[in-house]
Amino acid sequence: MRASRQARATGIPFPGQIILSVLAGGLLYMAFPPIDMGPLAWFALMPLFVALVSARTAGRGALCGLAFGLTFFLPFMHYLTMWGHPLPWIAAVLYLSVYPVVFGIAAVLVLRNPSPGWRVAGMAGAWTLLSWVRANAGALGFTFGDLAYTQHDQLPVLQVASVFGEFGLTALMVVVNAGLTQGLLGLAAERGWAPVADAKGWQRRANAAALASYALLLGVYFVGALALKQARHQDGQADPQGRVLKVAVVQGGVPLQTPVTDDDVQRSKDTYLRLNTVVPPDTDLTVWPESALPAYITSYPGLEDVAAEGARQTKGHLLIGTLEQLDGAYYNAARLYDAGGKVVDRYHKNDLLIFGEYVPLRDKLPCLRDYPLRNTDLTPGSGRKLFDIKGVRVAPLICFEATFPRQTREVCRQGAEVLAFLTSDAWAQDTPEVAQHSFTASMRAVESRRWVLRAATTGRSALYTPYGEVVQEIPVNGQGVLGQSVRPAEGLSIYHRIGDTPLLVISCVLWLVAAFWRPEDA
Repeated sequence: MRASRQARATGIPFPGQIILSVLAGGLLYMAFPPIDMGPLAWFALMPLFVALVSARTAGRGALCGLAFGLTFFLPFMHYLTMWGHPLPWIAAVLYLSVYPVVFGIAAVLVLRNPSPGWRVAGMAGAWTLLSWVRANAGALGFTFGDLAYTQHDQLPVLQVASVFGEFGLTALMVVVNAGLTQGLLGLAAERGWAPVADAKGWQRRANAAALASYALLLGVYFVGALALKQARHQDGQADPQGRVLKVAVVQGGVPLQTPVTDDDVQRSKDTYLRLNTVVPPDTDLTVWPESALPAYITSYPGLEDVAAEGARQTKGHLLIGTLEQLDGAYYNAARLYDAGGKVVDRYHKNDLLIFGEYVPLRDKLPCLRDYPLRNTDLTPGSGRKLFDIKGVRVAPLICFEATFPRQTREVCRQGAEVLAFLTSDAWAQDTPEVAQHSFTASMRAVESRRWVLRAATTGRSALYTPYGEVVQEIPVNGQGVLGQSVRPAEGLSIYHRIGDTPLLVISCVLWLVAAFWRPEDA
């Protein structure tokens, strides 16, 4: 009994808990662009988890989560100040910090469980559930900053997303962080960190939890490496069905003002028509990015003619990102032209970016009536769309939409065989947002097991294999044309068949058991 009381008394004082939480937020920030030290994310959360072991109360857990969230999101989301108004940045940071606050409370409940294994499982379950909620919170949904995106260039590990999606990789990363934390605490078990009287026995279990989490990572890496090796072998063989789509992606690299000026429009017209002349003549589909023609094509003089001329130049289909005004509504649109310069199909962006494409409560809050980025709200489209290109079904997703697993899964379940992402990060200029955004495309490629054609106004445009590998790219602020023959994919990946439900159920059960069940022999 005396050893048990000593264990409960040992811990880090509250100021130290806050310092550790701040340290964790700083380490995680370094794992993302612009520093982009992705391996840091495998242990960046350890200081936060150590702090939460000492926190013990829900209130202190919440404060540790808040310190972590503010430290991470304040610099991470700073690019929103490029919109010319501080409100989006402040609102985003405060809102996104709610999730680590809730996690701090949930984690304190889990860490009352003396079992190292259940601690690891419960922490991973809580973080995974909150990551999914953050991504699926309707108009407030947001995936930037998710742990999984730090592994955009770690292809063997990234392959787990074809089975469990983005959130499965996030769960694995939390398991490793939590497992290593238990191993670290196990080293100090006899100094009062063991939550049970049998310090040596708990130390063995803590070390076993750390080794098991690391072994899981090695297993995932090994299986992913084998999948990559097999994929590269298959790429060298002829397609038995002979179905190939020749595609091109054009990046104009034209900087755009906010709001867009007539000079911006003219430079865009001249640049894209010039670059179109180097698109191979046998190309089936050429993709121009979102805002390639950065004005309302239905009303701006000459834009319709430029789009039609661009299609005729390529002698194939041309997919263009632009704006449309139809029946009094304003849309962010992707237009498909045939070789004769005729519009044969269109897609209106469904998922609009809050404060970027529409401003909530504009009519009720005077401070928002003269919002500098946009004085007219866009209207969301009414559904997803698949374009038929020589019998191949191509799904367009515009900018923000492509950063979510759900939207990509929807179009693939509808029959999409190739994915085209049209985006414009010109407003972000040279901030880390450009890299953060582009790195989400490799995740979508692996989740869907489909080619991704990413066309961006100022970069980064790239072509991704179904295994997330970049085969061609144009750097930020560069100009150029990418060309590639891609294979349409007909079947669904395991993740797109099962979705997130199995992982969410497992995560929920693990957290509930870890938080509210106490094993007699921990």
